[in-house]
Amino acid sequence: MDKLKMMTVTISDYAQSMMSEWESELGAKGGVVKIELSRRFEELTADVISHTAFESCYKEGKQNLKTWSLDNKVRNMLMDIIKSWLVNKDAAGYGNDFLGLMLEPCTPKHDESKPQLSIDEIIAECKTFFFAIRHE
Repeated sequence: MDKLKMMTVTISDYAQSMMSEWESELGAKGGVVKIELSRRFEELTADVISHTAFESCYKEGKQNLKTWSLDNKVRNMLMDIIKSWLVNKDAAGYGNDFLGLMLEPCTPKHDESKPQLSIDEIIAECKTFFFAIRHE
């Protein structure tokens, strides 16, 4: 019970912050503003739970979920590409492009003295390469 009582400070801080936002909105709009209470109280509840349980805010958690979701989509797309390359390898190997050069050491006939990348490492390298190009 004592630990729960300590969380009342956090709850109070978040509630005060919400009230301050409402006061700012009132001041900016000349004292008349429509506030969607149910949505705001849902956000307040989510923030309090997120902070007291995980010491992060709800918006950060939503952003993390988006990031994880996008990362998972990119990973799945790259896995599909890699699988198709592994299946469609020809007698000459995987080719001389970036992905082919990374996949070549993964073959059973590979010279063991050369380092071999795991599929996770290949995916990480592909993401780095792709996003570096997109960033420029």
